[in-house]
Amino acid sequence: ATTALHFFLTLHQAITSNFPSPVTFEEIQFFNGPNYYKGIDWYMDFFPLPSNASTDFMFEKSANYFSSEVAPKRTAALLPRAKIITIFINPADRAYSWYQHQRVHNDPVALNYTFHQVVAAGPSASQDVRTLQNRCLIPGLYATHLERWLTYYQPSQILIVDGLQLRNSPVGVMETIQKFLGVTPFL
Repeated sequence: ATTALHFFLTLHQAITSNFPSPVTFEEIQFFNGPNYYKGIDWYMDFFPLPSNASTDFMFEKSANYFSSEVAPKRTAALLPRAKIITIFINPADRAYSWYQHQRVHNDPVALNYTFHQVVAAGPSASQDVRTLQNRCLIPGLYATHLERWLTYYQPSQILIVDGLQLRNSPVGVMETIQKFLGVTPFL
């Protein structure tokens, strides 16, 4: 869903995405990890100079920001007027999707344990299994993460997109997003 939304947003002439990272593909992963310590100049090198800074939107997609404990505070410190778009899908579907993503990327734990074994693992499971379990389940705790973001941003700065609606009615969702951003409808 995030890749589709990224693609749709890049079609709009007033919305510009970051340049892809050679390490993490299209995701910069600045606000939630060690890249943050590389500084704002490092981060801004991923963006083109805006043609009209008063009307153009620049954005990046980093799917791990929403569930990060540090990203909301860091983001707000640097971009207090940012508009945040997040996609919610059924948490069980999200967990299974992440598990499959890890399998595609040859994660040995995902390759050696079934999805059920991972999500049902108890406290005595290996640290590797517990880590994958957390990566599958914790991002789906939407209320917890939303509460954290609302500590730093006004509700009017956050748009929650229904992932199923994005899949079934992308044009309608893009109309909502364009209105949220305040850009002239394009799609």
